[in-house]
Amino acid sequence: MTKLRVVFYARVSTDHEDQLHSFAAQQDYFKKYILSQPDMIFIRGYADEGISGTSTKHRKQFLRMMEDARLGLFDLILTKEVSRFARNTVDTLSYTRELSRLNIGVIFTNDAIDTRQKDGELRLSIMASLAQDESRKISERVNWAVQRNYEKGVVHGGMPFGYRRNKDKKIVIYEPEAKIVREIFQLYLSGLGCRNIIKKLCEDEEVKPLVENWDNSRISRMIKNPKYCGDLVQGLSYTDDFLSKSRKKQDDISKVYYIENHHQGIISKDIYNKAQQERERRNRIEKGAVTKKYCTKHVFSNKVECYHCHYSYTRKTRIVKGERYTYWMCSFKSKKGKNACPQSQNISEDVLYEVMRSVFDCLSIQYDVIIRKFENIFKNLINQQEDEKNLLKLTSEKEKLEIQRDKLIDLNIQGFIDSTIFIKKYDALQTQIENIDMKINQMTGDSQNKPDYQKQFHFLMDYVKDKALNWKNIKDELISKILLKIEVQSKEEFYVYLSANHDFEENYKKNGYFLSIKGNME
Repeated sequence: MTKLRVVFYARVSTDHEDQLHSFAAQQDYFKKYILSQPDMIFIRGYADEGISGTSTKHRKQFLRMMEDARLGLFDLILTKEVSRFARNTVDTLSYTRELSRLNIGVIFTNDAIDTRQKDGELRLSIMASLAQDESRKISERVNWAVQRNYEKGVVHGGMPFGYRRNKDKKIVIYEPEAKIVREIFQLYLSGLGCRNIIKKLCEDEEVKPLVENWDNSRISRMIKNPKYCGDLVQGLSYTDDFLSKSRKKQDDISKVYYIENHHQGIISKDIYNKAQQERERRNRIEKGAVTKKYCTKHVFSNKVECYHCHYSYTRKTRIVKGERYTYWMCSFKSKKGKNACPQSQNISEDVLYEVMRSVFDCLSIQYDVIIRKFENIFKNLINQQEDEKNLLKLTSEKEKLEIQRDKLIDLNIQGFIDSTIFIKKYDALQTQIENIDMKINQMTGDSQNKPDYQKQFHFLMDYVKDKALNWKNIKDELISKILLKIEVQSKEEFYVYLSANHDFEENYKKNGYFLSIKGNME
C-alpha cells in the first residue's frame, strides 16, 4: 500500500510564553499523530512563530510549504484549525483550491474539515469567514484600547535613540546615547546636512559603531521627533485594513494626541524649535531651487544666492586650456537658459574665497571687541560655580523646612498644637518646600544642556583666537560657521550676511569689490 506523504503546518500569533509552549505542543502533537497512522509517512513540519494570520505574505514557512507543494514533495497537510492556517477568507480558499488542483488535501483537525471531501470547501469557507470576522473584532478591540492609552499618555511603539523605558514603563533618558542626540542637533543647526552629520559622528571611535549604519532618513526623523524636547505625539497614522495591515496618515486631528512636557527632554524646546525652523528653511530652498535639492557638500552650497531672481547658485566645473576651472552659476539660468536670468553673472570659486578674505580683513580690526563680547556672553550664559552654590543653598533650605515640617507633625500627633493651626502651618511649609523643589528641578534640568554649550563655546573661542589675526589662511570650517549667505549682484558687488556676535551693517570697498556686510545674532 502506498503511504501518504504528510506534513504539518503550525502557527502561534503572539510571543507570549504560553503561546510558544503551544507552538512546541503543536509540533509534538502532529508528529505523534502522523506516525500513529499506518497509511501516513511523516515528511516534515512547517511552523511560523509570532506572525499574524491575517495575511500570508510575511509567513516564510507557509510560503515555503506552498513552494514544496508545487514541487510535489508531499500529499497531505495537517493543521490544527482554520484560524491557524489563515484568518483571511480569500487566502484560505485561494491556497486550498490551489492545493486541490495539485491533488494535495488539507485536514483541519480541530474543525473536522477535510478538503478532499465533497462538502470540504463549503464547511471551510464558513469557518474561514468566522475566523476572519474574529480577526476584525480583535482588531477593533485593539484599536479601541490603543486610543484609550493615547488619551492617558501611555507610550506605544519602540523607544527612540537616546531613551529607554524604566520598570514603571516611563520614558527616561539614556545618557550614553542622549549626548549623541544633542550633538546631532548641534551639528544640524551649524549647517551640516544629514549625510555629513553621520560622517562627523563616525570620526569618534566610540560613537562610530552606533551610527555607521544609519542613513540620512534616520537623522531627518530624529530632527523632526518632538520626543526629544519632552513632548509626545501619537496617532499620526492608523491601520486602514486589518487584513493587509496597511497604514495611512491620520487626517482627523481629533484622533492625534499631542502631550506637552510628557517626559524629560534631551534637548530644550528652544533648540528643537530652532531645528524645525532650519528644516523649514532647507525645505524652502529645495522647493524654490531648480535643482530641488538641499546640499551641504561644499562650504558655499546653498549659501550663494542670485541678487536678481533669488535662486541659489550651483557649482560648475569645466576644463579650460587643460586646467580645471570651478565657478558658480545661477541655478535658474543654468536650468532654463541665459535669458531666464540675464542679469546674473557667473562667479569664480576663487573670487568667492577672495570675497570672504576681504570680509575678514574688513572685520579683523574688531578682534578685541569680538573676543571681549564672546567672553562676556560666556560668563553670563554659563556660571557653573554660582549655580552649584545656589543649588547647595536651596538644598539646605529645603532640609531645614522638612525638619520644621516633621517637628510640626510630631507636635500635632502628641496633641500639643491645635488642628487648625497645624493645617495652616503645614500647608505653608509644604508650599515652600514645593517651590524650592521646582527651582532645584529647573536648575538641574538646565544644567544638562550646559556642558554642550560650554564645549561648543570653548571650541569657537579657541578657533577665533587662533585665526582672527590671520585671515589669509581662512579655512572652510570657519566660513561654514559664520557665513549665512552671499548675494551676488555682479562680479564686483556682493551682499554678505554673517552669523555674528552682534547686529551690524557696514559697507566697504576692498580689493576691487564693493561689499555690503551685515551681521546678525539671534
